[in-house]
Amino acid sequence: MTRAGLMRLVGQNVRRSMRTLLLSSMGIVLGIGAFSFFLALREGVRTRVLEAIFPVDRLEVVPRIIILHDPNAPDAGELRLPKPGEPIVKRKVERKITHIDDAMLDKLRAHAGIAEIVPKQRVEVPVKAVLDIPMLTMFGVEPFPLDLPIEGLPADSVRDESYGDKFIDLPANPTQADLDRPVPVVLSRFAIEMYDGTFAPLLGLPPFSKLIEKLGGLEGLFSLLNIEIVVGDGVIRAPMAERLHQHFRIQVIGLSDKAVKLGASVPMGYAKRWNRIMGETPAQRYSSVIVIAQSKSQVGQIASYVRKELGLDIDDGDAVKFAFILDVVSALLVVVAFIIMTTAAINIGHVFFLLVAERKREIGVLRAVGASRGDITGMVLGEATLLGIFGGALGLLGALGASVVSNWIAAAYLPNFPFKPDSFFTFRWWIFAAGFGFAVVFCVLGAWLPARRAARMDPAAALAQG
Repeated sequence: MTRAGLMRLVGQNVRRSMRTLLLSSMGIVLGIGAFSFFLALREGVRTRVLEAIFPVDRLEVVPRIIILHDPNAPDAGELRLPKPGEPIVKRKVERKITHIDDAMLDKLRAHAGIAEIVPKQRVEVPVKAVLDIPMLTMFGVEPFPLDLPIEGLPADSVRDESYGDKFIDLPANPTQADLDRPVPVVLSRFAIEMYDGTFAPLLGLPPFSKLIEKLGGLEGLFSLLNIEIVVGDGVIRAPMAERLHQHFRIQVIGLSDKAVKLGASVPMGYAKRWNRIMGETPAQRYSSVIVIAQSKSQVGQIASYVRKELGLDIDDGDAVKFAFILDVVSALLVVVAFIIMTTAAINIGHVFFLLVAERKREIGVLRAVGASRGDITGMVLGEATLLGIFGGALGLLGALGASVVSNWIAAAYLPNFPFKPDSFFTFRWWIFAAGFGFAVVFCVLGAWLPARRAARMDPAAALAQG
């Protein structure tokens, strides 16, 4: 039998049994729809939420801290409150820290896979900010003080930004005029998302986008963010002696993905100057380093180098935890989809067994006029393939429709939260390919045994019984 003739016969059989085949494919439609929906949800959350918070092309390197205990002291499990009259057992605890200094930065720069490093220095002294902002007063929020976390960044780390020429560091020997000018500050997009998702709803303030619109753009908004800070003073953190207090004004100039997530980032010279209040050593060490890889594929190799060769650690706990939870939940949901498709394949097998039994005489005639066993097998599996393509298409369309409805429900009823995306779904090309592929595979698997039975029929017996 020619290939064209076989395809024509397959088409005729499908049209003749259309209703039965459509009903039997509903399980495949449901399974492929669930499979595609869950994978697209996983990809969407990973790329639109997780990677927005934890960019995948970079690592944050931090000092390694090892706690050493006196081996002669009791184990942690033996610690308890002493009974009356018992002596208090003191444990000797020692901290071994691998610090990040300029020599360590040179070792990081030497790695071929690293495109850029951005050292950060946390300001260790308390810093009090007084939020006396006209923008907040307009909405009934009275000025209030708070402890402001601050980190120093190299001035050239934001040189490619539109405001790069405004992120000016202190000179080596600053004059009073240098100290009197506002300190340039960059904020993180994470802080803006936290404002939109937590701070604004709590205080009844408009979201960031509305403020930008009301104040004529980002520059208009940032012009109002000129805030007085007192270095050495604190609200919750214990203040230092008043003679050590230093007064500055900070001016927000832009947003950067290199800025501290919650707080303000200033040029490195300011951070070092303020840390020298506590001595020279804090000003010579860095609290962390952002390491940006040449490509995403080199991140794992760089992480291994940092941990094994340099003895430092990677601050990736939250990213790894969220990614692991996302992968586990997605895997469980995909398993559910595969169970649905397996059940559908069994049902399709039953349907094809019935169809083969109904067409026994027809199959006998085909064999009698020269159709081979391979032709008969191909005919049945061809019908299953068409069924799989049709079921896969319906399933993928169902997943796309369900994603649109889910996004609408999320936008209408899900409370706002940091990095809430416009869409939670990302349909990549391989999801469509896998949807069609698995639909065809499960349909063919379901029809395999009926196809073999049809091919092994004895033509004479089939004609006699028919």
